[in-house]
Amino acid sequence: MTSPTNDDRAAWAHDAILDLCAATGCDLDDGLTDLLCDLMHWASLMGRNFDKALDQARMHFGAEA
Repeated sequence: MTSPTNDDRAAWAHDAILDLCAATGCDLDDGLTDLLCDLMHWASLMGRNFDKALDQARMHFGAEA
């Protein structure tokens, strides 16, 4: 299996936002914000550190860009 490309990663994110929009009726503009907010709720419920994960995600994005 080849490594995923940034286009692959963006497509996965797009699918997640589309799923959220389909479930909630929000539009794509609100979908990103709502997904991030929902992930914050999930992290809190699961005892995860959202800010740490976001910092790590930013580092990964910088390395992959």
